[in-house]
Amino acid sequence: MPHLITFETDKFDPASEPENPINPIAGESVLRWLQQELAGQYQLSSPEPEDWGWYSTIETPDGLLMVGASADTDQTQPIEWAIQIHKHRGLLDKLLGRNPHRSDDPLTVAIQDAVKAISQRSDSCLG
Repeated sequence: MPHLITFETDKFDPASEPENPINPIAGESVLRWLQQELAGQYQLSSPEPEDWGWYSTIETPDGLLMVGASADTDQTQPIEWAIQIHKHRGLLDKLLGRNPHRSDDPLTVAIQDAVKAISQRSDSCLG
């Protein structure tokens, strides 16, 4: 099951992002920020566009995870952003309930901590 983190901040400007060629949804700047915030602990791939926003992948000791970010480009500041974290699991793992993505997974906790810090700095709320 994917984890979803939502937050509001004025730190990112969707208008300054490269255009998503698939769908006009922002998120690239959040993933670039996460790359910097998590450097030394995790190495996220370069952000790629998707029809629901932008995504990066990361290989962890627990497996391959995808981190997605998105926000509607027509919002005023502060912008509400969403970060999704998906763990890639095989069909057998899913059917048997093995190797789940837990909410206390180290990558998930690191992303939540980074979001909490940015939300506090911009006087925004964390959802």
